[in-house]
Amino acid sequence: MSEQDHLDNRLEAALQRQAAETIQALRSDRTNAAVLRLAEQVHGAMSAAIDALPSKAQHACAPGCFFCCYLPVDVLAPEAFRIAAHLKRTRSPGQLAELVYRLAAPGRHAPGTHPCVFLEQGRCSIYEVRPMVCRGYNSLSKERCEAYYADASVDLKGTKDRVAGSVAEAIEDGIIAGLNALGLDAQWYELSSAVLRALEATDGAERWAGGEGVFEGCDQMFQWYC
Repeated sequence: MSEQDHLDNRLEAALQRQAAETIQALRSDRTNAAVLRLAEQVHGAMSAAIDALPSKAQHACAPGCFFCCYLPVDVLAPEAFRIAAHLKRTRSPGQLAELVYRLAAPGRHAPGTHPCVFLEQGRCSIYEVRPMVCRGYNSLSKERCEAYYADASVDLKGTKDRVAGSVAEAIEDGIIAGLNALGLDAQWYELSSAVLRALEATDGAERWAGGEGVFEGCDQMFQWYC
């Protein structure tokens, strides 16, 4: 069996495993806590899978490196709810009100035109609960990323860890398959728009898990694949 065949088998196994985890998590429990546990599980599974790759040692991403934090990011509903819960737990009422104002600012949801709203002093302020798209985006060259940050015409070909990206996409596809099997909204939503909705929606996670279109009207875009 070729190396590519081995990789394909691993990716298919990761997809099927995540689909099963998703269905098991929400089949009989549609509470807020269950939604947050699912988001924590999928984030942990993705980070663990990427950390176990031989190429992990070559990753150039490090604290204070923010050049990719201008790229468009989208999330699935469970991620938006986990980020919202984290913000409510870690920020004061005043800080939360200021963040909501910035999330709702005109033009904030135009992908690639502003730094991520969660980028603070050159660091991700929600790193613990960062989205799957961010977890799956791993650079092999800080210098190339910095060059692209300064000049968007720079060719990034070969800069990203494609195997890590493929692992991330398999896990993403797995949770989407699980959500679809449960009849739940499995659409991608722009990060700021989705988190704002999750912050403002009363009992949003339970309503979403019950089949309501909580994120109806939120901004959507083509997913930025790793």
